[in-house]
Amino acid sequence: MQSAKSIRIERYESNILEHLCNFLNKEIYNKVLKKSSFTYCRLSRDFSMLKVYVDSINREELDKIVLNLNKFKGTFRTEIAKNFDFRKAPTIEFLRDTSIDRADEIEDILSELKGS
Repeated sequence: MQSAKSIRIERYESNILEHLCNFLNKEIYNKVLKKSSFTYCRLSRDFSMLKVYVDSINREELDKIVLNLNKFKGTFRTEIAKNFDFRKAPTIEFLRDTSIDRADEIEDILSELKGS
């Protein structure tokens, strides 16, 4: 059974992710950033750090997109501070979502094993 604290964190993560996605789509006018999407986020137990995972249809530009998002992290942090009841808005870090890459690697390994 999950603790009340982890359920609370999951609820914040879900709400923050939804809010950041809407903010990106409606308020950010950078063509490079428009090619990205936020896949999930992780909030630290003490609410001081927020890691937002990013993916893009154009995977070759993903590192560039993450770099640009990290340049705008103050804007996203201000948005979180205005819309959520934290004493201090969490520090944000945008990271490349590697789950698709890992899934592809596993699929390749399974295909090789099946072919053997």
